[in-house]
Amino acid sequence: MLTCAARRSLGWLGCCLALGLVLGCNEKKAKAPKADSQAVAKAEQAAKLKAAEEENAKQAAAKKKAEDFPPLGSKSMIATPPKDRIRTEGFRTRVQGQESFGNSEWKGSMAGAGSSSAGSSLGLGSDSAFDRIESEIRAAAGDRKTLVVYICDQAASQMVGRLADRASRMLKGTGTASTVQQNLSAAVVSFGDDVKVVTPEPVSDGAALAKAMNEVKGTSTAGKLAYKAVATAADTFGKYRNQDYEVLFVMLADEAAPDEEALKTAVAKLKRDYIPVYAFGSPEAFYSKDQKISVGKPAGASWGVEHITVYTPARLNDSDYVDSGYGNFGLERIARLTEGKFFRTRGRTSTGWATDPNGDIKPELIRKYAPEYIAEADYKAKADENKARRALLDASKLVIDAQFEPPVMTFLAGDDENQARFATAITAAQRKAAAPQQEFEKILTVLQAGEADRGKLASPRWEAAYDLALGRAYAALARTLGYNKMLAQVKQGKAFTNPKSNTWELVSSPNFAGDSQLNTMAKKSREYLQRVVDQHPGTPWADIASKELMSECGWDWKEL
Repeated sequence: MLTCAARRSLGWLGCCLALGLVLGCNEKKAKAPKADSQAVAKAEQAAKLKAAEEENAKQAAAKKKAEDFPPLGSKSMIATPPKDRIRTEGFRTRVQGQESFGNSEWKGSMAGAGSSSAGSSLGLGSDSAFDRIESEIRAAAGDRKTLVVYICDQAASQMVGRLADRASRMLKGTGTASTVQQNLSAAVVSFGDDVKVVTPEPVSDGAALAKAMNEVKGTSTAGKLAYKAVATAADTFGKYRNQDYEVLFVMLADEAAPDEEALKTAVAKLKRDYIPVYAFGSPEAFYSKDQKISVGKPAGASWGVEHITVYTPARLNDSDYVDSGYGNFGLERIARLTEGKFFRTRGRTSTGWATDPNGDIKPELIRKYAPEYIAEADYKAKADENKARRALLDASKLVIDAQFEPPVMTFLAGDDENQARFATAITAAQRKAAAPQQEFEKILTVLQAGEADRGKLASPRWEAAYDLALGRAYAALARTLGYNKMLAQVKQGKAFTNPKSNTWELVSSPNFAGDSQLNTMAKKSREYLQRVVDQHPGTPWADIASKELMSECGWDWKEL
């Protein structure tokens, strides 16, 4: 028999066991939800990973699409070749800017930021420019098998014929062939009213190449179908890039006619095969008296006229600035977009540009002030986004349409009979000055509308052009208003200090006596022009500005 104490102990023990069982069950029940939440977390994590993989795949597809056909002017348009197409180290070094002939302006920015390709030595003729292209060809062929495709404009048949002998001499002929000759072959594509592959297969014999190039004859609009010819050449000969060939395209043409869709197609094909385009030609003029603005056609080195020219007492002739520093817009553009190069030819010095001892425009200036090699629609869109750009382009149109003639500066006075003629001459001069005064007022008003956005230009080229234009406009209007004021003054009667004098001559003067409005305009003019001189040395903009500053805005009478 158990004692009461024992029974009580067993009872407590049973209660504890029971309580432990209950707690154990509850603990198991509590752990079950924890296991469920872990499964949910794993499922959520798996879903997130799957979503991330899908997003990555989507982005990769979008990137591939963009790489296959990126917008023209984007940095991605400059191809990075697959490993099996990477050029030899020697050639890539030259491509990246260390040219063997001393001109290093190879790479830079696209769209004003693209690789800067214009910059052959001043004084070069077409034969000398071809020397530089030949050095690139020989450098490539010295490293590996190389195919050069000459894309020839029928409208430039004389140039093609003249260079045929030069091109053919690089190929094998009679005698022992050099390494370059052994590695080098060539092909010819011509264009005019249509595109023709003159040599369906590459030739390695010099005589065969000369014959093919001399067959390029015909008459057509210069540059017509240039981009289509490049695309055809890429379709025909691009396959050699997959056969361990270096492939170079050389454009023998004076220009490439604008054709945005054809350019897109050609560049996409060249990018696919990593083929550069080389070209050469004369530079576009910095300023042309006959510049006109036509839709779909570049106005010189850029899409728009970014310059105004007005009369100054110093008789500054903007037409002296014959070298913009850049070649034909269409040829420059395709060379830049394909990491090729445009070589400028020039028979005279380049007014306004700072040059190296060998006569080349300094490459850092060529890079810094390059035009924007973008589509016309993009060029216009940028102008619409910035009031200063828009103002300059609009002002240039007003200048082109206006007629400015140098004012009369000397007036014969004298006796009573001559006095009547003197008054008539003054009146005629005032009338003659009235028309340009109205034009200058319009031009200045248009340019002033862009001052608020001047600080947002973010382009040395546009900053120099806008400041120069505004400085010149202020000076021109101040001079014209002052001119009329001085004529009115002498017309009312002005006595000679020397009794032997009989003629009044207007000469420039630093200030307008007693006219705060004209003095303020003259001060603004000097500020803008001096900023161009200080911030853009070694450029035509600074050169013109410095000459403008040599002519004061005010007037004074000198008796003769």
